[in-house]
Amino acid sequence: MQCRVTALLGVAIVASAVISPVGAGAQDVNNAPNPYRAVENWAQLPEGRVWGQAISIDVDRDGKSIWVFDRCGAKTCTGSNVAPIQKFDSSGKLVTSFGAGMFNFPHGLFVDREGNVWVSDGKARKARATPSSSSAPTARC
Repeated sequence: MQCRVTALLGVAIVASAVISPVGAGAQDVNNAPNPYRAVENWAQLPEGRVWGQAISIDVDRDGKSIWVFDRCGAKTCTGSNVAPIQKFDSSGKLVTSFGAGMFNFPHGLFVDREGNVWVSDGKARKARATPSSSSAPTARC
């Protein structure tokens, strides 16, 4: 009986080696060339503004601009008058920012198909921000 179990175990090991991607000659996807490159200091923040913990980013419906939700240049926005919601164009220029004084602990950001920017506060305070036709979006808590 033990001989039979050992034989079955041996067959299972050989079969798994033969049908595995490595055994089948598949290429490692991590060896593919990286088409992306890092661009240092791409985002141009206003004078005196520093990055906080960047909690979330998303692409605008225009497919080129980037929305960023950070923690007001720190680890939290509690007591801050810094606008944590920022939109940058494809060159990194700040287009608009808003949300100062509205958040304690920025937590998430999502841009829907209509261009609405949805954000959340990790300390249960929520807001919906909707870009208007002007450069200054409106926000509702």
